[in-house]
Amino acid sequence: MLLESVLAEQILKINKFTYRGTEHQFSAGDAEEAVRKLKPSPIEQRGLVRTNQDIYDQILLGTTIEKTIDGDRKSYSVRYIDWENPANNVYHATTEVSIERTGTNATRRCDIILFVNGIPFAVIENKAPTESVVQAVTQQIGYP
Repeated sequence: MLLESVLAEQILKINKFTYRGTEHQFSAGDAEEAVRKLKPSPIEQRGLVRTNQDIYDQILLGTTIEKTIDGDRKSYSVRYIDWENPANNVYHATTEVSIERTGTNATRRCDIILFVNGIPFAVIENKAPTESVVQAVTQQIGYP
């Protein structure tokens, strides 16, 4: 679950590229392509562990976008998170969000989700003091 409009806006805010000594902005279409790269289709998925590793690597290292300027085609780096200047990122928290499980219409309700630039970074499961930690962990394992 991505906050896609937030992520696209942040991609445009924190990324620029230089071509022949001149700094340029990425386009809205470039931002949409970068967002799409964080949402692999079922065909692109390579198993849970490998797909999660690929997404982790993209969030940590960024991705590339091809641009053609004056007939010259080059790849430029795009960051999802500004790791050097955390104040350039935006942070959100949501409560009681229902998320549809992959491949089904079934949903799970997450108590709290923390986002950085529209990317979910943490899921917090709240339990009553009388309930066990094991129950919370088991419930989180079942999240999509």
